[in-house]
Amino acid sequence: MNKKRKIIATSAVLVTLLIASRIVYVYDLLTENVQEYPYGATDFGDRGGYSINSETILSSLEDGNANVFTPEMATPSVPIFEEPISWSQADYLKIADALNEFVWNEPLDDWKLFSMDFITACHDDPRGFGLGDLYFFKTIFHKNGKLGETGRGYLISPQYGDVEWGGRQNFPYPFPSGWKSVDLEKVKITAEDALRIADENGGRKSRMSVQNQCKINVSLSGYTNWEVYIYSYKTGNSIFRMVIDPYTGKVIK
Repeated sequence: MNKKRKIIATSAVLVTLLIASRIVYVYDLLTENVQEYPYGATDFGDRGGYSINSETILSSLEDGNANVFTPEMATPSVPIFEEPISWSQADYLKIADALNEFVWNEPLDDWKLFSMDFITACHDDPRGFGLGDLYFFKTIFHKNGKLGETGRGYLISPQYGDVEWGGRQNFPYPFPSGWKSVDLEKVKITAEDALRIADENGGRKSRMSVQNQCKINVSLSGYTNWEVYIYSYKTGNSIFRMVIDPYTGKVIK
């Protein structure tokens, strides 16, 4: 009987601590106006950008040449490469890792992937992407002693010959287990796979309905499956949406 009471008492204490932790977390968000997750480059306090040669950067990195980033005065307002560029998920991850090494002098090995977002203009044979937006994170203790998340983001725009980076260390820690990450070792379906699956299951019909005057967005995070959207250039509205299991390729909806 005493053992049972101890178990009940211990469980009550754990529940109380969990609730208290969540209350403190919500209180911090309300009183300190802290943003819960990164949503774009402007969410990072430290930011910068570099120019890249999109025609040679991948082969240079493959050859072990990491000197591929040069200072830029301003982000290009128009594409500087005339030929369409379609890079793979692996290409964007490779550049993000090289950029992280260049900016912070460390690889991304100890960082977890928070999300990946890829965009391509609609055309008859979509196989890769003309833009990649990737976010990584690590759990840390802030200077005030509170557990938190630090994030880094990379916006890679090969058509513009431009990469942007950002870093921030004051994201709150969502109790009880922190941010959810994408485990690339377990993910079997790449962004290109998701693009193909969507195109074969209604995506092609949707983009042809607007004569390919559209863009395709393919994204994955620790909180979502692959999500594929097609947006009409004319209206700006979504004309297609599909959710795909990143481990099996099964169309969920």
